[in-house]
Amino acid sequence: MVDRAAEVVLLVACFALYAWWACNLPQTMAPDEQMRYLVPTFIYENGCLPLGDDPAIRSELWGTSYGFSVYGSSLLAALFMSVAGLFGATGQSLLIAARFTSVLFSVGSVFLCLRIGARLFPRVVTAKFMLALFVGLLPQFVFISSYFNSDAMEVFCVALVVYCWLRGGQSHWRWGDCVFLGFALGLTALSYYYAYGAILASIFVYYVGMHVARKKDGAKADSAVVSYVCKPLLIFLVAFAIAGWFFVRNALLYNGDFIGMSTSSATSELYGLDYLKPSSHLMPRIEGFTVIDMLVSDYNNMNWAVMTAKSFVGIFGYMNIMLGMTTYKVYFAILGIGVIAALLCLVFKMRGFSSQQKTFVIGLIALIVIPCVLSIYYSWASDYQPQGRYLFAALVPIMIAIVAGYLWIASLFTFRRPKRDKQIAQARPACVNVAQIVLPCALMAVWLFLFVWVFATRIVIECIGPVL
Repeated sequence: MVDRAAEVVLLVACFALYAWWACNLPQTMAPDEQMRYLVPTFIYENGCLPLGDDPAIRSELWGTSYGFSVYGSSLLAALFMSVAGLFGATGQSLLIAARFTSVLFSVGSVFLCLRIGARLFPRVVTAKFMLALFVGLLPQFVFISSYFNSDAMEVFCVALVVYCWLRGGQSHWRWGDCVFLGFALGLTALSYYYAYGAILASIFVYYVGMHVARKKDGAKADSAVVSYVCKPLLIFLVAFAIAGWFFVRNALLYNGDFIGMSTSSATSELYGLDYLKPSSHLMPRIEGFTVIDMLVSDYNNMNWAVMTAKSFVGIFGYMNIMLGMTTYKVYFAILGIGVIAALLCLVFKMRGFSSQQKTFVIGLIALIVIPCVLSIYYSWASDYQPQGRYLFAALVPIMIAIVAGYLWIASLFTFRRPKRDKQIAQARPACVNVAQIVLPCALMAVWLFLFVWVFATRIVIECIGPVL
């Protein structure tokens, strides 16, 4: 009962925090929001979907629009705006209604972190709260929760996919869990391209997990046709029913360009200002930099790795409001120790994992690696933008790994149990419980203090202060 009450308090607190900021953050502090907001505004005002090159949604600066790329968040925002419009909302009120798309997706992500933590670490009640807090109160995550964007939906969708993996693995992929995964993948397809690694990883997790489950179930298992053809087909059909229309529409409108990227670039070249055309973008590849050169050296007065790491933790406004260096160092220390501990845990304990656990771990690694590779390649070959939010498709998997790493550290602070020493044998479980409660609670306290400090000294004063 206390456990559930604590969950409700956390979710309500996160909702209140994100909503308060969404109601007060100036649009001049919300990167890309003005351009993105044109899409749901068009849908709200016209009751139909826009063409990507429609002047009503096309940026006068960039010469293109977000109408070419997936815009699941815009569809939900237009719905919220329509509901608000029924009550006479206009101007700023409609913008706030659209921003509640991000607010709700982020609260949903925190809720899913609680559910994921409960399934992954059922014996450690503090683990789910640690996972939820590490995600929900990361400064950059709170920032993207306050204005209209696609990043909040992306984080939610990846968390939903991870939760589906856990449900499916534990149930040996019942029909209902296949439908659930299809729903999650359909939403993911409409969220953000950086989240598409979750679709690829799900193929691996399903087929390997199903193979393991069939071996375990033996004669009780579904037939090979049902397991390897019918259920995957159901997953695909559900996902296609949710998201397929967008890609078919793009293919019909833009000469087969179902993703929309090529047409968007061509439109930008046609209508954009000269210095903002794709051909004018900063591209290390064209200037002779290798990927390694870009990662380890400065380019355009920025170091890719440093700027990406800082903005993953928190850089606000248009990448112009930073935290203090000491604050970054504390965040990096907490996250870095957790990552190292997770890697050491894999080295020492991977052999003892079950086949299902190994499959899940490999899936999580894919969810972390793919967005990183995509972000690196995009900065190197297309447009140099070292932004941590481009890695947010990996946020929940990274935090899962960090929580697991700290729990492994906590498990080391126990007595080894001699075979004939009953007293120590009885004391050991208590030691495990104490270590796995004290360490997560201490880390959560530090994390909460850091956020309150950041919120008071940077977010409110520099982002919102001028309009209060």
